[in-house]
Amino acid sequence: HTKVTSFSASYYDRVITIGEGACLEVTGTGRVTLGYGNTFNITGTIENAKTADKDNVQPSLIIPGGISITGGNDAEFNVTNAYIVVGNTSSKNSAADGTFSMNFTNSIAEFTNQFTLSEPTNGKNPTFVMNIKDSVFTTATKLCVAASNSTVVVDNSVVNLGSYIRNSGELTIKNGSEFTGKTIQFGENGGNNGAIIVDNSKLTIQAGSTGHALDGKEEGSILLKNSAVADIDYIKDSVIEIFGTSKLTKQQITNSTVNGVLVNDGNAETSDISGAQARCDDVYYDTFEAALKAVKNGSKVELLTDITISEKWDNRNTEAKITVPVTIDGNGHTIKFTGEIHDGGNYHAVFRLQNEATVKNLTFDLSEATTSNNRIRAISSSSDLTVDNCNFIGNPAVTNARAIIFGEGSGSAIGEVDV
Repeated sequence: HTKVTSFSASYYDRVITIGEGACLEVTGTGRVTLGYGNTFNITGTIENAKTADKDNVQPSLIIPGGISITGGNDAEFNVTNAYIVVGNTSSKNSAADGTFSMNFTNSIAEFTNQFTLSEPTNGKNPTFVMNIKDSVFTTATKLCVAASNSTVVVDNSVVNLGSYIRNSGELTIKNGSEFTGKTIQFGENGGNNGAIIVDNSKLTIQAGSTGHALDGKEEGSILLKNSAVADIDYIKDSVIEIFGTSKLTKQQITNSTVNGVLVNDGNAETSDISGAQARCDDVYYDTFEAALKAVKNGSKVELLTDITISEKWDNRNTEAKITVPVTIDGNGHTIKFTGEIHDGGNYHAVFRLQNEATVKNLTFDLSEATTSNNRIRAISSSSDLTVDNCNFIGNPAVTNARAIIFGEGSGSAIGEVDV
């Protein structure tokens, strides 16, 4: 355990290493500099940061005065399996430049004041990259990401803020993370004029005295996907997208679009908004079938979540028999069928495409699908067809199963095929 009254890292291209079992404590009130091409590597002995009792963990770094992020050139701050306690941490908006990378892996990061990545001035254009993985990250006051060239990824972690959040970059919360803030910090660009992506995680932002928990100033966006949950009291001037089984719990939304629809609900009653399964062109739909029914010449249908269809699938009734040029983009998702696939003819196909078509980024899971005549096809085409980045999972019990068939029977024309 090394104690010093001050610590200077204002020299170029230095590597500061704090190894397992060691601790550096700066007892004075001065701040430690992060910048000038320097790298901090801090490693502790924590096995599981999310379950660890920090009272029984020796900190690897203690800086009551905090950290000043400044200077040019790239700099890194890497914390692995460690517990750190740091005071006021912020970038100097008139001096910070270059790329600053901060990585917290299986660690406990406790900031006893604010953590701020300031909006740059004086022609500076820094890039901030922060990764919080398998960790616990707390601030006593605010987390302010005011620099637009900022990327923050919270992965399987817990983030608790003592007060404000401001986001002008891209904030991704994923893999079961929990992110909790009090309200937004108002700046000249609003509290969230960047993008917040919540992926299979929970975001909670409570309203404060300012009246709105999330204010996008008509530039900010919120995306909820893969069963994400957001509990946000008030939202204003934002673009909101909710996919699949994700859910937004809110009290009031003002001058914002929710899945493409302008909302000014003007009340303060708690209610939930569920997600959309698919989108056809610029319109969102609760079901994939509804999106298919909206197809017109040249439409693009997008799947927004994994879906399971247990009802009987007849492409004549679901409008999956498409006679106009179309693009179907699964966006990496899966359609799983557990019921009968049928169409009254001999095709028994999920999609029956009778004009130029592209099907991409989609997994067809037919492993539990049934059929009345031992036939199942994912795609039946009689025109030009492009299949890109698709996977086909068949049912071994159906001996006459095909991923793609062409021509739809004798005498039918077959177009060009690009797989």
